Amino acid sequence: MSDKYKVVCMHFVVPSPISPYRIIDSIAKSFDAQGNIVSLKAFPEDNYICTLCTKPIVAEVLSDDSFLIGNKYIEYRIIDTNMVCIKIEIPYYGILTDDINRILRAYGTIFMSEILSTNARMYYAIMEIKRDLPRKIKCRMGDLFISPA
Repeated sequence: MSDKYKVVCMHFVVPSPISPYRIIDSIAKSFDAQGNIVSLKAFPEDNYICTLCTKPIVAEVLSDDSFLIGNKYIEYRIIDTNMVCIKIEIPYYGILTDDINRILRAYGTIFMSEILSTNARMYYAIMEIKRDLPRKIKCRMGDLFISPA
């Protein structure tokens, strides 16, 4: 499995309004996470939830408790959200990433996905669940068995 399919979500509050681009840039510099920020969601009263991926960055985020924006340290806490990593074994070679993404869009928003060809073709994705995701989806391509990555 690819190391990029490990996610962590952190919640933080900024003391004054700051541009989301500056927040993303500061988080990327603090955790050396360039290109590994999956999402940044803003909520009222300057609350933010940021989702980061890849195994080394997840380990670093879990071991620390603050990051630097400008000259201020912002404390964060790890939270559980509806962001999940899933894995699907593909029944045969005619199925593409877009085909599976189209099926899964009914269950939530897909942020990142790919098919890895090892001994068995496996589909990995990071998605935000909007409704319950079944363990098995029947489709014209065959049964897709979904498991956590």
